[in-house]
Amino acid sequence: MITLTDHLLGVALVLFNGSKVESWPGDIRQAVKAAVVEATAAQRRFAEEDDENCARAMIDAGVALVRLNPEERAELAGTARFEVERTRRRLNDDLVALFDDDIAGANP
Repeated sequence: MITLTDHLLGVALVLFNGSKVESWPGDIRQAVKAAVVEATAAQRRFAEEDDENCARAMIDAGVALVRLNPEERAELAGTARFEVERTRRRLNDDLVALFDDDIAGANP
């Protein structure tokens, strides 16, 4: 039996030198930004498809998959809250804000 907690999100950073980017023409900056947004959406689709394929393979192999209900997920989040907050405090506030914005967009 495997419990699916949905508590992990894989992140692949795309980093640029801010000064360099600011020196690019506006149309190039916009094109790069659009490409990153498109790649992010595609990567999330690929990850969801991979999750579905893995789950199907495990079920076919006889593994029982258990999904947490909203109350159980809230309890798990509460249990992990101290560690999450401790980790967030170690990161740059601007980076945390970018992550939070991205997560909000990933989970409408």
